[in-house]
Amino acid sequence: MALLYTIRDNIHGNFNQERESMDHQLGIVVVEDDYIQSYTLKVLLESLNYKVLGVADSATKAIEMAEELNPDLILMDIILNDQMDGIDAAIKIQESSDVQIIFITGTNEFYRKRVDKTRFSTFLTKPLTKHVLVQALEECLVTGEINQAPWEV
Repeated sequence: MALLYTIRDNIHGNFNQERESMDHQLGIVVVEDDYIQSYTLKVLLESLNYKVLGVADSATKAIEMAEELNPDLILMDIILNDQMDGIDAAIKIQESSDVQIIFITGTNEFYRKRVDKTRFSTFLTKPLTKHVLVQALEECLVTGEINQAPWEV
């Protein structure tokens, strides 16, 4: 049993060392209009050694932050208290940036056709678990791939 723990620790240790060297270069913007959820995401991301460049509570602020901060990834809630929603913001942001976007929402099928018009990395349904978020971040940031069929997540 001790050997299994040693192997596991070595595998995770090597992966964490690789990720830590990358983390200093990665910047994430969180777009969420619910204060508790945005704060929770920010704290969780920071505890995982990701750099949170900013938190936007509206589509308008998200667009401004994306232009000013040039993040590597945006965690984008779809339903926002604004004239625009997260999908509108993503479309606008992607006119001038190749930033990866992970959409987060409480509902999924209603927005599917509109989300498919964007270049998104994945689509997560609330409530998020730490495991699901970590898996999505690692897929996006380590591989750099954009998933065009994320509905199975």
